[in-house]
Amino acid sequence: MIDAGKLRACLVDQWGLAGPTVEVHNGGMNSATWFVSEAGERWVAKAVVPESRRSFAGGLAVAGHVEAGGIRAGAPVPTRQGNLVADVDGVPVALLTRVAGDGLQSTGPDEQRLIGSTWLVCTRRWPTCPAMTPNGSIGWTRERHTWRSGPGSGRR
Repeated sequence: MIDAGKLRACLVDQWGLAGPTVEVHNGGMNSATWFVSEAGERWVAKAVVPESRRSFAGGLAVAGHVEAGGIRAGAPVPTRQGNLVADVDGVPVALLTRVAGDGLQSTGPDEQRLIGSTWLVCTRRWPTCPAMTPNGSIGWTRERHTWRSGPGSGRR
């Protein structure tokens, strides 16, 4: 989908990384993904087909709100200009915070319970958010969500 050299150049230009290492991940759903690392930090770069730009940007915004609410969701890292999405040869790309853990396969009762309980927390926290539907675009990992504590944190 995207040449690794062009992705690296985009990461330098748009996100200000000095010399990132890019490794193909191929773990995205309906997307291409890469592990990005630099100076001991790790992220995930994600690209979608140009026709999916609008829903991609919307999903990134939701992930940012969910993470701001205390649930690790792979929130986007804004570009130096404050955008959530940049382009590589017309292909929308985002840089995401990396959530540690193994990706869920949505199989087995334990994973189904984790997905369901996390979804319940999200829908209670943001009951009017249109993205909080069973077909929403939030991904899950085996690492449990953690609420931030303190005033106004939404902790129950």
